Amino acid sequence: MKVSWFLLLVLCLCLSGCQDLSSDMLVSIETAYISEMDATNISKRFASIILERYLPGETSLYLYRKDAPFGKALEYSLRVKGYPISIVEDFEIIDNPPSFMVTYEVSDLEETWVLIRVQVGPDFMFGRVYTRNGESLTPKSNFTIREKSDER
Repeated sequence: MKVSWFLLLVLCLCLSGCQDLSSDMLVSIETAYISEMDATNISKRFASIILERYLPGETSLYLYRKDAPFGKALEYSLRVKGYPISIVEDFEIIDNPPSFMVTYEVSDLEETWVLIRVQVGPDFMFGRVYTRNGESLTPKSNFTIREKSDER
């Protein structure tokens, strides 16, 4: 139980302390290794969360994507959901991001934990901690979701 509370605290700190939703965007980065299979499976769930808030017919997404497993899988999962996607390769656009810029982070928290979080525009960010089980990842926490309206 102590580990679960610790993980929840770490995830909350990562989502709240590292980024101010009112002004900053994540910089898409993949510093933790995840397999292509995990990237595909995880990105499908992340795309579903985006779908719950933004309708594909009304939303064009700009994805700042790295040439790595999760970024590629997230792009594919969003396209399958029906989103028009524009790939952003120039980091300078982050200084004045479009309303629906999608960025993400895949990073190690410790040897056995991986944090994956996605941000859509300056107002919406969500993430989850995963545990490494050999070459695969298993969810360790529930999703933590932050919206600008949550900040007071």
